[in-house]
Amino acid sequence: MSPDGEAAPGRGAAGSGLPGFDPVADLLFAVTAALLPAILVLLPAVQLAVRRPAAPGGIRVEGRPAETVVARAAGLRLPDGRSVALDRIPDDPGTRALLARLREDDGTLLVVVEPDGLESAFVLEPLLAAHGPGRVAQLRASEPCAASREPALARACAGAAP
Repeated sequence: MSPDGEAAPGRGAAGSGLPGFDPVADLLFAVTAALLPAILVLLPAVQLAVRRPAAPGGIRVEGRPAETVVARAAGLRLPDGRSVALDRIPDDPGTRALLARLREDDGTLLVVVEPDGLESAFVLEPLLAAHGPGRVAQLRASEPCAASREPALARACAGAAP
């Protein structure tokens, strides 16, 4: 240092005698050298999670796959996409065939009742009791099935959509 308190020419800010030495830059290089390998190690794991999402699962009831029937105001939507009008539910051969197949295969049926589908579900009940499978679950939805935020339920509803 010069007698007036200023750094002598050719010396760094810390006065180490080395030209161009900056402790902040040295600290930045040290942090970069420590973080770069960590980022390179974690990056493939993050990309793997993005590349391989979980396989979409269907609706399961008590651990078993279930066919989904949607009860709505106008009637039923069956898993094959067919719609059955409210007044045709008791006599519809397609609904009876679905129930007979589920009974023979020891399958499971999930009846999703939309907010305005209580009457359709009520009309379906005697048919389920007489011809339905051994396992029937009922889910009362607070919103229309197509607007569900649950991915598996939305896929099941899309499968039952006309």
